Amino acid sequence: MFQNKTYASEIKADLVEEGCISLYLCEDCGFVWNGSFDSEKLNYDSEYQNEQSNSMVFMEHLASVKQIIEEQNSKNSYLFEIGCGKGTFLNLLHNSGYYKLTGFDPAYEGNAPFVHKCYYPPEETVPLQK
Repeated sequence: MFQNKTYASEIKADLVEEGCISLYLCEDCGFVWNGSFDSEKLNYDSEYQNEQSNSMVFMEHLASVKQIIEEQNSKNSYLFEIGCGKGTFLNLLHNSGYYKLTGFDPAYEGNAPFVHKCYYPPEETVPLQK
């Protein structure tokens, strides 16, 4: 079900539930998707780890994206990141102090008030940063 889960033992890893894959291709746009995908089987728990911020190359990439955002958005803009992971990029933006940020990710592990540990769209209203 996941490519980014780590397990304490090989035995625990062998017991993981598997999913089905049925790949489909849109011949007009080239998009490929799994027609058998079942979101009910997803469980973003403490074994899910997709953090990439230990890579200096990835952090350089985030810095370049931050620069693009700064060049194309005015200060005090509202910025949303859907699927923000551990919030690394949002925290990078937050440290600049320029933006009103909101992030969404069920795998989020921090305590930033502008990141919501849920899917987007959320099932209930969430506050925006002021």
